[in-house]
Amino acid sequence: LIDMHVHMRDFQLSYKEDFQTGTRAAAKGGFTVVADMPNTKPPVNTVNSLIERDRVARSKAVVDYGLYYGVSNELNDTVKKLVLGFKVYSHEDYYSPLKDLTLKTIKYASLNSMPVLVHAENPRLFENEVRPPSAEESAIRDFAFLSRSYSFHLHITHLSSAQGVQAVKEAKQLSTSITADTCPHYLLLSDEDYAKLGPIARVYPPLRSKQDREMVLKALAEQVIDAVSSDHAPHTLDEKLSSKPPGGFPGLETTLPLMTTLVSKGVLSLDQLVHLLAVNPSKILKLRKHGFLAEGFVGNVTIVDLSEEWAICSSEFESKAKYSPFDGFHVKGKAIATIVRGSVVMERGEVKVSGGGANVKSYN
Repeated sequence: LIDMHVHMRDFQLSYKEDFQTGTRAAAKGGFTVVADMPNTKPPVNTVNSLIERDRVARSKAVVDYGLYYGVSNELNDTVKKLVLGFKVYSHEDYYSPLKDLTLKTIKYASLNSMPVLVHAENPRLFENEVRPPSAEESAIRDFAFLSRSYSFHLHITHLSSAQGVQAVKEAKQLSTSITADTCPHYLLLSDEDYAKLGPIARVYPPLRSKQDREMVLKALAEQVIDAVSSDHAPHTLDEKLSSKPPGGFPGLETTLPLMTTLVSKGVLSLDQLVHLLAVNPSKILKLRKHGFLAEGFVGNVTIVDLSEEWAICSSEFESKAKYSPFDGFHVKGKAIATIVRGSVVMERGEVKVSGGGANVKSYN
């Protein structure tokens, strides 16, 4: 299984998470590969920071990993060698699609057949701290136009709204180079849950209405959405309970059981889930030896007991972030073994190794 959107933190944010604890969480949650976002401190948008990121990850990871690179002026063979794709954030500094560095990065991605992942929220449409669905729709339409103009693979990440779904649908009718993922919290939670969960559930994009949630779930079942990611984004509990809580929460240890529960309820088929968590992420990220179990492919296997019923307990997480908006959720299905390149990394909840993870680009 491949989680194509995680934040391993580390560097100066290692008090929130690091590659050791984050990949242990991945192993326990059944993921054999995680793809790490570049909005670290310092950010991964220079060749030196990229080389250091790879070194740190390689020294700590217990499952395999991939790296994304930020918008940058430093684009060379080292980037091509170490990076899976690029991430564009919709903050004011990055948003303008025609900004020089963004355009340069997009052209490099196109030339080297690498995906560009976009956090699709147009900040010009924010109202105070409110991030409406129209901001998501606007950004998707803007970058879909860019994708057609410059012939690059656009991937919209953490799709959250009905308006966003419609924009993706229309974009896909005009281009075969557009894909999208969503996260379990946009499938199972809504803005009505804020009253009970409080700042623990704060996330960007925010939780939407029940109607939005239903449309995102429908789009997933109808294969408008290509993948599911956790958007694992750990912070300390003190930060989450502060007067200005950051967006995000851990997700590596909850994503698979939440999704197998949807299978048990008949919302998705098991084959659909395999495509959402393995086959399609491998295609989007161009991991030619992943996504299938066949001769010539990497021996990555997740063994799942689809019949096991249990309750999510965040105090037992491997992640440093021991809280979750899904705490206490009753789920059906659990990873009982995670095998990376033929080696058992996790068995029945116990992580068996202290290292061994590799950059997937090193053997792809």
